[in-house]
Amino acid sequence: MQPPAHGESSLLAAKRLHQEVPPHRWCVTLQEFQHFVRDVRVAWRAGLWGQVPSHSTISFQDDSSGPNVYQVNEDFVKPCTLRAGGMSYALMLHSGGLDCEVFVSHAWAEGIFELCICVKYGWVVGKQNLYCCLLANPQNLDIGEVLGNTPSASPFAAALNSASHIIVAPNRAVSVYSRLWCVYEAYLAAKQEKIFVMPAISNTSQCLSLHCQWLFLPVLCGILLGGLLSWLVSKYARPKQEVATGLAILVYLNLGNMLVHILWRDTVASCVLCGGRIHFCFSLLS
Repeated sequence: MQPPAHGESSLLAAKRLHQEVPPHRWCVTLQEFQHFVRDVRVAWRAGLWGQVPSHSTISFQDDSSGPNVYQVNEDFVKPCTLRAGGMSYALMLHSGGLDCEVFVSHAWAEGIFELCICVKYGWVVGKQNLYCCLLANPQNLDIGEVLGNTPSASPFAAALNSASHIIVAPNRAVSVYSRLWCVYEAYLAAKQEKIFVMPAISNTSQCLSLHCQWLFLPVLCGILLGGLLSWLVSKYARPKQEVATGLAILVYLNLGNMLVHILWRDTVASCVLCGGRIHFCFSLLS
């Protein structure tokens, strides 16, 4: 199947192409999606964009997020695909389409770079092709007509039916389920027993802060506690009773840790007691 020629009525030819190729084949490969995002980044850094749209909810200048999907559609996807004949970006690359293996559900309010990171971290090993509505749908045509009258007959439903996995892409701007299409996609995927993947992208500074708060500082406090107990034993216990007293204190520390874990599951207290036991053991051995 050949893409429409530039000389004919391109939008009519694009419409006909999307009627001939079933929606579950309006896909790109993971590598093509990443290459698309790299092209967007180049254009964005070069300043080849219009005004930030009113529905932009994230920092347009944030290099970790970039322009949101609405703006990428207006300033990159539409012009690019219109020059090629008006079909979708996916069918621009593959006029015969590719079978859908992974469906990407996203809110459009997220930055395109943020979306790319989510897809990367959530990607399913062994899969090649993905359906992302930004690239799957012919953005220069009448989207209402493309989507149809009922959600169950929409391209989204057809693509989900073919996919084995659905990547739900969270973002910093809005809840992904503030978009009704995403709600329907989740409902349909759950009904069809698809495998859900929701990537968790860690924040390095936040992770370090939490590790300090919940692990390093409590263990340090425990080491200090163990040092204090060692000093008290060496100062006040009789020489022949030091080992016995130390072992008794160690037993109490272990019992305390067990009680904390059983009754409260308090991570901080457990770390303190753990650090105390470690230091105290080394003190007894020395």
